[in-house]
Amino acid sequence: MKYRVSRPPEVLENLQKVAARIGACIELKPGRKMIGQFRIKDGRVCYFLPSSLDINPTGTATLARDKDSASYFMSCMGYRIVEGKAFALSSAGTGERTRTIDKAYRYATRLGLPVITKPNSGSRGRGITLAHTQREFYGAMGEIFAYDDVALVQRKAIGRDYRIVVLNGTIITACERRPLSVIGDGQSTIEALLQQKQQAFEQIGRPSRIDLRNPSIRRVLRRRKMTLGSVPQEGECVTLMDTANLMSGGEAIDVTASLHPSIAQTAINLTRDMGLRLASVDLIVDGDINKECPFVILEINSAPGLDHFLGAHATKAKPVEELYFDVMASFFKQ
Repeated sequence: MKYRVSRPPEVLENLQKVAARIGACIELKPGRKMIGQFRIKDGRVCYFLPSSLDINPTGTATLARDKDSASYFMSCMGYRIVEGKAFALSSAGTGERTRTIDKAYRYATRLGLPVITKPNSGSRGRGITLAHTQREFYGAMGEIFAYDDVALVQRKAIGRDYRIVVLNGTIITACERRPLSVIGDGQSTIEALLQQKQQAFEQIGRPSRIDLRNPSIRRVLRRRKMTLGSVPQEGECVTLMDTANLMSGGEAIDVTASLHPSIAQTAINLTRDMGLRLASVDLIVDGDINKECPFVILEINSAPGLDHFLGAHATKAKPVEELYFDVMASFFKQ
């Protein structure tokens, strides 16, 4: 069963509050409450969608969506990125796809399993898999090539997963991302626990969607010799995803006030060097976020959407409305 959750009213409500503060009006596309135009009195406009804001230059934003190209330029500028390689299809034929996956698997074995596989142009965690076996690798790559001509194979970085959002040289929020998981009560099945978690998301207006048919969930459960019908022991934590994606049910812990200056400055510098005004920087830190520890850049995202701030549980010092205000006011000051 796949739950369908409408866009949280909090997104639009916060935009309306911001509009009132800066003397702007909002025009929504009929039938699409999260596609609209933000217009101030002098006639200037900004467009918004659930997953993007009209704030970054088109060229740099487009480049950032090409993960392989973005990684290349980040590496050229001296940033430490996760080791990996792109594998592209030259045709849609079945034989070509098999040969490309075979080649990618040989590279994966040189890196050492498990490895990360992901679509080159994907967003919101779609298609990201931690492949432990040849079977998982071929399945994951096949899923990617069903909708993207380029797949990335990357070494698994060791450490904790963080996302830092930068706006005009200032960090506005940062969080540690943890994978989707459930805590057993000794009676409920994993499926029932996931249903309860989804209901809790809906009650607080969080836009996450838990898809019980997600192949990543089934792969992780199979590894643990469990199914959706398994009943975890009371207090047992069952992690259900390999990657910490907020939109698919992952958890976010606010760490904005804990960032070590070296990590914070790297995120700020990278956003500037990539030619972006607003970006989220994803990285893996091998140690505590408040100490000077080794870290590696996973990717940079030029479109941290409006609902990202809800999913990431905005900082207590910066409520969601204030984050929206910072972003929208910044756009009209350019």
